[in-house]
This record gives sequence, structure tokens and C-alpha cells, in this order.
Amino acid sequence: MKPRTEKRMKIKIKVIFIIVLPMFLMSMSACSENSVTAKGKLLFGKTFTNARTRMLDKLTSDEEKMNAEYAEKIATAVNSGDRGALKALFSDKSISSIRNLDDQIERLFSYYKSGFEEYELASGGERMSMERGKCVERERSFWICIPSKAQYSSRISVCYRDVYEADPGKVGLVTLKVNGNDAEHSLRFSVGYEWNSYYDDARDMAGRLVEAYGAGDFSSLRELFSRDFDAAALEAIRQGMEKFEGEPLNGKAFTASGKEYYDGNYDIKVDWYSDERINGNAVLGEKVHVNVWNIITDKKKKYKMSFEMQRFPNLEGSGSSGFAITKFDFYAE
Repeated sequence: MKPRTEKRMKIKIKVIFIIVLPMFLMSMSACSENSVTAKGKLLFGKTFTNARTRMLDKLTSDEEKMNAEYAEKIATAVNSGDRGALKALFSDKSISSIRNLDDQIERLFSYYKSGFEEYELASGGERMSMERGKCVERERSFWICIPSKAQYSSRISVCYRDVYEADPGKVGLVTLKVNGNDAEHSLRFSVGYEWNSYYDDARDMAGRLVEAYGAGDFSSLRELFSRDFDAAALEAIRQGMEKFEGEPLNGKAFTASGKEYYDGNYDIKVDWYSDERINGNAVLGEKVHVNVWNIITDKKKKYKMSFEMQRFPNLEGSGSSGFAITKFDFYAE
């Protein structure tokens, strides 16, 4: 009996040693890399390449690696002052459709004048749409966290799409949202816009309305309304146009000496929500409710409007994508 007992004890010792040794080695490896990679930290300068390689080796998921690659490209562009490289990260849709994208990018470079030497990544999340087991749309987000410095500390929320089968032009960077603090104040601003269904239609209609008001052009305004819009209401709108003062700044601002600049505070703001009438899989009609505010003119006047636009088979209009305005309000803020 005694020899058997000794044999069993030897087997137990071997098994325990085999299990514990890899765990010990893994914990030692994790600790040795923690200062550089566990938090997704990248260092710029001489150690950048090695730090990046170690981090990408450490990351296991496709999402983490793609987040890290986007962060590196953004940081490299900002640190080198390469506005074109940053702009190229945005989707073709954003580049072709956002009128003041260059101004927005300039705002970011103005804030990070001296770049940022190091940062950490914080995961945000992802959302996706599936059809028959296949991903047809995917959007991801994460944070670039810049450590506190004497001058400022900040976080940049990054949102991008890597899959969008219905419109490949929407693949790429969507928004950079800066949440910053400096010695004097905190500030928030965005570069890029979230592109959603009806977003283009709502902004285009709002832009045409504001342009007509600024020019005092009632004829152009009338074309945007449904053909059966109440005549008395239209007359009231015409009279109201005469009280509109100045020309809309549309995001532009000027110093006391007349020099033009951009800080995001003069952008026209638009939000919307939509309704659809559906019978089975067929869309019978569409209705979009739009609110527009922060319409600032060179006469230092501020206005806002709200309207409803519809697109039905039996309702024609020359507005955005065939939409016609069916309800409208305009007033001073």
C-alpha cells in the first residue's frame, strides 16, 4: 500500500505544478506590460513604435484593434498639424455634405495647438444591424482620454462606421466630440455630424428656409410649401418675413475689427423626428417634424422655427427630395 500512496502524491504534485505554473507566468507577463498596454496607453516620441506594437499585440478583439488604429491616426494628424490627413478619415458622405467641415477641423486644431504627447483609450461600445445572419451596418465608439496637464485636460469621443452596405459612402469617421477643460473654462464642440435617416432632408429644408428669409424672397419660400397650404397662413408668413432683420451668419462670426472666425457657437441647430404610414412592407407616406434654432443674423438678432414636412404620393412639393411643408412657425428667440 505504501508505494501506491507515494505514486499518487507524485501525480498530484505534478498536476498542481502544471496548472499553477502557466497561471503564474501569465500574471507576471500581464504585470510587466500593464504600465504601457493594459489601459491602451500610447506614448509618442522614441518609444511610440514599441509601445504601439506591444499594445496591438496585447489587444485581442477586432474592435479594440480598430479603435487603437483610429486613435493613432487621429493623434498623428493632430500632432503633425496635418488637417488633410484628419479630414481623409471622415466618410465620403461627411466630406461632400458638411459645408463647414474644414472650419470644424480647424477648431479642433486650434484647441490642440501643441498636440498631445500621450493618451489612453476607453471603450465606448458598438451597435450593428443584422440581416440573415450577416452584419449590414456597424457603428463603433470609444474615448481618447488625454491626461491632465497644466494647460488643459480633455476627452475626445470618437464615433466611426466600418460597415454600411446600403451606402458605402457612410463608412469612415462620423464624429469627434471634444469635451475639454482649460485653466479658464470648460468647452464642448463637435467635428462632423451623425448621419441618420431624413437628416439630409431636414437640414436641406431648414437651410432653404433660412436662405429665403435672409434674402426676403417669398417666392422661393412659397415653393417649399404644399400646394394646399392655407392662403391666410401664407400671407401671415409673408408679412412676418418683413420683420426679419439682417442676413443669417450660418456659422460665421466676426471680431470687432471685422476678421472672420469660426467657433461653432453660430451654427444653425437642427433636430427632427419622423413618422411613417406603413401598410405591410409598403411606405404609404412620410412625415418629418423639424425644429431649427440658433439662427443668428449680422444684426445680432436670433430666430428659431419649427415645421412639419410631408412626402405622400398625392402631395407634391418642390422642397427637399419631394417633401412639402404642411405646418410652419417662425419667431424670435
